[in-house]
Amino acid sequence: MELNRSNCLKEFHYIGTGLFGRDEMNALSRSVAMGIYSLRLELNFRIRLIDAKPVHESLELVRNSYHNEELIVLRDGNYHALRFKSLKLWGGESGKLAGRTLLIIGGGSGIGREYARYVASAYPDTDIIAAGRSPGWQGGSPPANIRYLTLDITDEQQVRAFAAGQGRNVEYVLNFAGEPAKGLFVNKTKAEFCERTRSKIQGSYLLGKYFGHAREIIHFASVAGLIGAMGQTEYCAANAYQSGLAAEGGRVRTLNLTGWEDVGMSAGKADYYFEKLHSREGVKLIDRFVHSGVMQASMLKLKAPAEDYSSLFGRSEPAADVLSRPSAASRPAGAGLPAMQGVAEAWKRTLGEDHYDTELSFFEQGGDSISIVQLCDELNRLFPGSFDVTTLFSIPTIRGQAEFMEQTVRTPVRQAVPDAAAPDAAELLDFLRFQKI
Repeated sequence: MELNRSNCLKEFHYIGTGLFGRDEMNALSRSVAMGIYSLRLELNFRIRLIDAKPVHESLELVRNSYHNEELIVLRDGNYHALRFKSLKLWGGESGKLAGRTLLIIGGGSGIGREYARYVASAYPDTDIIAAGRSPGWQGGSPPANIRYLTLDITDEQQVRAFAAGQGRNVEYVLNFAGEPAKGLFVNKTKAEFCERTRSKIQGSYLLGKYFGHAREIIHFASVAGLIGAMGQTEYCAANAYQSGLAAEGGRVRTLNLTGWEDVGMSAGKADYYFEKLHSREGVKLIDRFVHSGVMQASMLKLKAPAEDYSSLFGRSEPAADVLSRPSAASRPAGAGLPAMQGVAEAWKRTLGEDHYDTELSFFEQGGDSISIVQLCDELNRLFPGSFDVTTLFSIPTIRGQAEFMEQTVRTPVRQAVPDAAAPDAAELLDFLRFQKI
């Protein structure tokens, strides 16, 4: 964002190694990269991640035209564009949890509690330890084969003592711990950012360190760690770390969950792109993954086309074709359209046909934090690269957005500042590399 203030960025490339697990994986590098990728939803420029070996010159990679691809792997001179792929889970090891000792982190509330109940009913002879930071089990008394204890997995002393004591016979660790972020990245302090990642990054690391005797450690992350979510940068980075652990190899597995309609962080909230699961079906799908042996998977179902949200949902096509296309200099969709009229049209496509007061805010006229992302997309179709979500929150009226657009057209793009005055990108991004594991 600091670079954007001085240079008016149109694209930002983050180049690293071990981001996507093509032939190697570094979970912390992946965490940084996917956190940065999530910022595209709050800014007005494209963010592209390239997983390449250190032998490649960054400037050479940046000069390529990648069309709409955002997640790229370069190996042995070949470019690969990432896509979601449909996966069928087969039976796997039937009854693998029967008679075992399970530790379910986050098992006293939310999705973790629902799955703990399901396992307790399906396998009455299984010993289940539900643990979390809450002082007790939420929602009535737990089933007879579930005992609850208070445990903070970000506290190394607590984890070490538990693993050596009550947890020494634990055979499977299922980790549902995590907390959502809140607010735009630009308004957060470093301390606030780091605190929201501790359970999923520090906690997951400590579980791996002290539960080496367990048969498996299964982390339940969020699809947000792969595709991003507006206002959730640190949450996305933390979930990406967990999916990276599964790709590093060993006995760690990860399931990336979509939102649930009745429990969990997204309960009761609308979702524009994804169908939400009810816990009745969700726990069965989780159980199928647990028994499958698949190292990593994502649970999601689209209810609207999402290729504009992330290139992961795009149509598959040869990477060579993408790279061969020069950057288009086509006429913007909104060229020649008066700013006030164009903004009003974008509002109608987002909120529906109606008469909207040009002086009242988007949120006073039916908008919310989800539909404002769609509004941003609609405005950028008309006026490419002019709006980001952060700007729309600060300028929420039709008149204000039209005036902003007119001012943008009148103001020439600033040229890059001299090298001596340019901010150090590596130093700026080091903010995300706070974990010393």
